Amino acid sequence: MVQASRSISALLAAQSPSALRASSGSQSAAVSDLVAYGLRAWGLTLVRLGRLSKRPPAPELQALLAVAFSCIERVDRPAPIVGRQAVEAARHLGGLKAASFVNALLRRVLADPLAAEQDRKTPTAQANAPDW
Repeated sequence: MVQASRSISALLAAQSPSALRASSGSQSAAVSDLVAYGLRAWGLTLVRLGRLSKRPPAPELQALLAVAFSCIERVDRPAPIVGRQAVEAARHLGGLKAASFVNALLRRVLADPLAAEQDRKTPTAQANAPDW
């Protein structure tokens, strides 16, 4: 569970892979939970990126979007809060261009619930694996 006093973007931005392996405690557990949520939404993320993006973004942004989509699907937090935190994390990862990309993609997904539902029904999203 994410700590109430820390945003998703702050938790992710503060952690490097080596810090995640070395640290312990609730912050590391919260980041581990977010990573696990993102992995569970990887297939859905691939579907949505394929539908909404001409080319795939950097791997870091793909991972961030997977976490954001997962949090939105799980209804852990209100979608506007997840979106704001994802945009802030994207700004830390890749600057204004990355933040604008993440913002646009999340807005398009949230604006069209029918297309979002169709994304969930695809074999890639349901199997949570790429279409090999």
